[in-house]
Amino acid sequence: MLSVVTLGIYSAWAKVRTKKYFYGNTELGADRFDYHGQPLQILKGRIVAIICVWVWVLSSNTLPLLSGVLLLLFIALMPWLIVSNTRFDARMTSYRNVRFNFVGTLGGAYMVFLGWPAALFVLFGGSMALAANLPTALAGVLGLVIAVAAFIGYAWIAMRSSAYFVNGYRYGNRPFTATLTTRAYVKTYLLAGAWGQHSAW
Repeated sequence: MLSVVTLGIYSAWAKVRTKKYFYGNTELGADRFDYHGQPLQILKGRIVAIICVWVWVLSSNTLPLLSGVLLLLFIALMPWLIVSNTRFDARMTSYRNVRFNFVGTLGGAYMVFLGWPAALFVLFGGSMALAANLPTALAGVLGLVIAVAAFIGYAWIAMRSSAYFVNGYRYGNRPFTATLTTRAYVKTYLLAGAWGQHSAW
């Protein structure tokens, strides 16, 4: 309610209180986590985000070209925003008076969130365009192969994204490590799909 009354300003304080509550009640090895973020830090970021959204909305009605440029700029900055937010949240979290950190590289983020998805999209789109010019039977077979390849490619990108985050975290100077496989993600997605189909029936 306070967030509505204060036009969203209180939401920064609400976020800090919520995180402090949940972190403070999360226990591991008889010790609890803590959150050190300050509301004003979060509020400044949200004000900048709101201003950017307002500018984009206004420009979309008056200057469509500028709106398109701003949208492309946002997409280009998205990996940087994700890394910055992840690093901030990690550094504001502690356990046994030791802060966490995130050291994932910006280049890695661009590959995970833009590079590989764009490459998969281009390959998938190009292959589908090629299949459209083939005889029906051959196009059907090629379409099936493309669909399977795209599914595996998506699972691979999801795996790389998870590995980027997990292996980028630090507890003090100690790195987090995880060995993830595309096969595990494919199996998980297939099981989730099968369960969804079963539930639908």
